[in-house]
Amino acid sequence: MVRPFAKNVLNFAREADAVVTCSQSTREDLITLADLASERVHVVYGGVEKKTRPSFSKEEIKDKLSQYYRVKHPFLLYVGTLEPRKNVLRLLRAFFQVANQIPHQMVFVGQKGWNIDNFFETWSRSEFRDRVILTGYVPQSDLELFYEEAEAFLFPSLY
Repeated sequence: MVRPFAKNVLNFAREADAVVTCSQSTREDLITLADLASERVHVVYGGVEKKTRPSFSKEEIKDKLSQYYRVKHPFLLYVGTLEPRKNVLRLLRAFFQVANQIPHQMVFVGQKGWNIDNFFETWSRSEFRDRVILTGYVPQSDLELFYEEAEAFLFPSLY
């Protein structure tokens, strides 16, 4: 079943001279679902904004993350709003399943969203809750440090 919003997107895509998508998977879905000619659908991958920021040594970065955010190395990183559609509860449970086998912290960077009570209930009941860091909002300049130092970035999409 295609949701009403998705139906609108498909209709708009059919009317457009060309469509730009963010991934090959989305391109293929549009071609199939909207019955578009493949030459009308183009993939343009997201870029990385080039910024100039002060250069920090690895030790300075580790100190900042530890002092301001209680993050210790090694750590796994999730960035995004804490809400069900982001699958953060699934990610938390997965971390708890392997926590006794790895030395990592699990760092969630992002603000609380809607309907997140199950996440916090699961977190509060776990023996590994002290290895889960919830930073809340992080300014872009500090966020870059998280990405730079994380052992892995986790994006638990089901699609």
